Amino acid sequence: MQICMGHHCLIFQLLHADTIPESLVYFLADPEFTFVGVGVKDDAGKLLDDYQLRVGRTLDLAQTAAEKFQVPDFGRRGLKRLAMELIGKVMEKPKHVTLSEWDTKTLSYEQIEYASIDGYVSLSWVCS
Repeated sequence: MQICMGHHCLIFQLLHADTIPESLVYFLADPEFTFVGVGVKDDAGKLLDDYQLRVGRTLDLAQTAAEKFQVPDFGRRGLKRLAMELIGKVMEKPKHVTLSEWDTKTLSYEQIEYASIDGYVSLSWVCS
């Protein structure tokens, strides 16, 4: 799970957590915060199914772009393509990182960077 605010991103590996901090449980469930991304509703559903974590409010960037710009095809695009078309950001996502072992306890620098980029670009788009 990656959470970005401002220029900071937190990556919390639920898979390796013995317990989930109460503060994280309350933060995710708080409707005062909106969690954004492409496919974020599916992510929230997985958090509920796998970890019994409720996400208070979500905003799907692809669906929002489709509605805002009245381009239905935007609703089917991924974050990488939307970032390029809407905010002019190029997201480098090397295949060797995409296909690497994400269930390892210690992520590599490249994996951390990769995970942070998604969160940061999502936040940048909402704030632009």
